[in-house]
Amino acid sequence: MKRIQSLKIVTKLVMIFSANAIFLNLAGAYDVIDICYEEWPPFIETTETGDIKGSIVPLLNELRSKLPTQINLLPIPYVRCLKGIETGIYDGILMDDSGHQGLLSTDFKTADWELSMLVRKGEYAKLQDLIDDKKAIVGFPFEYDHPESVTSIFEGRIEQIHTKPEIIYKLMTHDRMAAVLEDKAWLLDMIERHNWQGFEVLEPSMYRIEQFLNIHPRRKEFVPEVNAAIRSQ
Repeated sequence: MKRIQSLKIVTKLVMIFSANAIFLNLAGAYDVIDICYEEWPPFIETTETGDIKGSIVPLLNELRSKLPTQINLLPIPYVRCLKGIETGIYDGILMDDSGHQGLLSTDFKTADWELSMLVRKGEYAKLQDLIDDKKAIVGFPFEYDHPESVTSIFEGRIEQIHTKPEIIYKLMTHDRMAAVLEDKAWLLDMIERHNWQGFEVLEPSMYRIEQFLNIHPRRKEFVPEVNAAIRSQ
């Protein structure tokens, strides 16, 4: 009899703790959201002291001030960031194409990317000259998708590369390729930051693409929260 009563007490305690856990989960599960981002100056980067800076930061700070949910920012390379979102490590990405890989786009636009060609100074006067050079090998970053309308222009001449300044510089200085496709603002920042005196960016750009704060569907409740904050600005 005593054993039965003890089991009843234990069962009640388990039910109470389980109910409390469910209550805490419902009340506090969405108080924090983990957003990963790739270091991408001049839009966003982490300083030596651990702070973030860049053109996105003032907009991001204003958004954060209007949200009940705390945004936890984590600097993670783009591919790892997307894989982490898929496996549940992270909840969203700060800069990505609208609706990329089934993610939900918010109304928070973080950047306008202007994809342009980096070339050695004096080799090509304009973009069309590069297009017309059928022997020119062009580097496309493998981490990102590119529209077929662009890749078809350089069909048979594209080499997939890593988006790392040291790799791009080495490929270009050793004449491994004639040009590299990257975001114009990033390229100009690299030219100035690393003193790439022998390089320039061709005009016009290849294409433009907007970047948004994207969220995984499992955290879809956060999307209208962000959109409401944007509308109130």
